[in-house]
Amino acid sequence: MKKFLTIIGICLVLSAYAQQGTFILNNYSAYNFNGAIVAGNPTPTGGTCYPLVSSSNPNPLVVPADSHIGNGLALQIDNYRDQYTASLYPIATWEVSTSATNQGVLRTWSHPAVMPGGAVSNNTKWGGSKFYMTDPATGAPVPLFNANIAVAGTCNTTVPDYYTCPSGSAEIFTINSGTNTITYLNIY
Repeated sequence: MKKFLTIIGICLVLSAYAQQGTFILNNYSAYNFNGAIVAGNPTPTGGTCYPLVSSSNPNPLVVPADSHIGNGLALQIDNYRDQYTASLYPIATWEVSTSATNQGVLRTWSHPAVMPGGAVSNNTKWGGSKFYMTDPATGAPVPLFNANIAVAGTCNTTVPDYYTCPSGSAEIFTINSGTNTITYLNIY
């Protein structure tokens, strides 16, 4: 019985220290991704999606052209903290909104609220992105290749999960496998 209780206890501790899912951005396009990735409350109450977490800060997240899992250059985030030392494209500051009156508070990657097991990390799940694409040679924005997309079934029900324009397309979706959830943002 002691072994059983010990195993249950360890499992509970491990699950308490896990952000709800991995985020992977595959940029298969010939353009640079510039923008923000967003996570929110996976079980909103009363129509509110708080807390919300975004990589949006004074500088957009940039993922270069042709950066994807196939060549080992994809953006992958397993949690808000560890991505800073493990990611090819680290995010130093997260923008956290906990309510309609507490918007856009900047938190460093090592802040207790966004660390595994923290109040924000335990109550958020990847849900969307707002981005624009730029030409890697000139830095100029690609006409019409910008979007606000969200995973279907998340809080942002008016935003599509797919975008297309003459220069390319993007899709965002989630794959669940047991207790593991992976959110993919693919840009073509």
